[in-house]
Amino acid sequence: MSIAPEAQGIGREIRQLFVGKRRQYRVLFVVEEDVVAIIHVRHSRQARIEPDAE
Repeated sequence: MSIAPEAQGIGREIRQLFVGKRRQYRVLFVVEEDVVAIIHVRHSRQARIEPDAE
């Protein structure tokens, strides 16, 4: 498990885990105390999630 590239732009420690036969999916999640919250499951070819421009 590693820190997701989106973490820097969003400002939270978001981790990523690659799953699937050919690591074709990225599971983005956060860990808070003893809770793991899945934020998004994306195909590995999809573009990174960009923070909202405000």
